[in-house]
Amino acid sequence: MKSLRIGLKQADRLASMPTDDRRAFISEGLTIIYTSAISFWEGARLLSSRTREADVLEEYATEEAAKILILLDVFRAPPARHGDVLRQQLKRFYSHHDRLIYAEAVKWKPMHRAQLQEYLDHTRRSHTLDGPAGEFILPNGPVFERERKLYADVIAYEDRAIHWNDPVGSGAAKGTLPFFDHPPAIVSLIISMSRIGLLTVEGVKAIEETWGKVDFMDTDGAVLARDLSHQTLIELEKSGKIPQDAQPNDVWQVKDAWPFPMWSMDLKKLDVPLAEMEEERDRGRWSEYSDPGY
Repeated sequence: MKSLRIGLKQADRLASMPTDDRRAFISEGLTIIYTSAISFWEGARLLSSRTREADVLEEYATEEAAKILILLDVFRAPPARHGDVLRQQLKRFYSHHDRLIYAEAVKWKPMHRAQLQEYLDHTRRSHTLDGPAGEFILPNGPVFERERKLYADVIAYEDRAIHWNDPVGSGAAKGTLPFFDHPPAIVSLIISMSRIGLLTVEGVKAIEETWGKVDFMDTDGAVLARDLSHQTLIELEKSGKIPQDAQPNDVWQVKDAWPFPMWSMDLKKLDVPLAEMEEERDRGRWSEYSDPGY
């Protein structure tokens, strides 16, 4: 007997929709996601005396905002690849790991696609070295940072001894929101996208018309991305759908902060064996003590 497809997490059904209907449905959702992200951010601003709770709401805002960039990347792929890209991006839509990486990528300024993948490779590693001399092996990645702010839980580090993770008393959730008038980078970006009209059917069509003609290569970078963003805004202007409250700074935000298309990038968690981390740590120690200037 076939089970009923009801409840949340039904986005995979978009793959079976006709192209025009799917574009319209996603465009409708962009506005809903935007409102959700801004609501979380405004809630965070109200909790200036509750830093941990404000930080959690800010994280929710960034993840909601990332859903917008994940969906828009479908339309920045060549039309012939939309089916495969859509299925992949819908999986990313539900992944904390992928959403948080999209949010982090807005802060980066890689010169080209290959460098963006280098940044992604560093971020998606399962472990990292920390401490003044890189002497500690610690869990890595945005999901670990997210969950240690959220949950009281039992945690173990390299020495395998167990400890309590204290999301309120530890430094993980203190002092992370010093400027409440400045939203996270990805929230600033979607605010500009909304004001400029990109989160509409006409905006999505303009993105599809310009970005869909280009398959980003490793050597492609900021110059091409800015040109395509500029062409997107020209196409949107032709439709007469750029809102009156759009500001010159919004144009700059879209051109400067919108990451390169990541639909073809590898975001999967990269498990790093303990032996490899220990070797990396030892190499660092050896280079430190073998430095002639030491």
